[in-house]
Amino acid sequence: MKLTQPRVKNPELMLRIPGPDRKRNLAAYTYRVTYRAPDPRAVGCVTTWEVGGGRLPYQVALERTEAGVLQWHCSCADAVYRGERLQHYHCKHVAGLMDCLPPLD
Repeated sequence: MKLTQPRVKNPELMLRIPGPDRKRNLAAYTYRVTYRAPDPRAVGCVTTWEVGGGRLPYQVALERTEAGVLQWHCSCADAVYRGERLQHYHCKHVAGLMDCLPPLD
């Protein structure tokens, strides 16, 4: 199949998720794809996104393990500290992205 339009180099997605303030008012966050693996079924990093809109920029990554399981990672403090203690915990940056993506296998 031939593409009729040029492929977007770094597509962006904008989501409204709870913001960084104490009231957790909805805020606009942008997700920009920074890497996509040539073979998404291969072991290793599948895709990375740069997340902006909060206090600091973050990086979200989707990794495929050798067992074929997809694992999400985020560089925010919430994911680092809670993710170490809670096995299936996802921070708001990952949860927002998971909600708008098609089911991944």
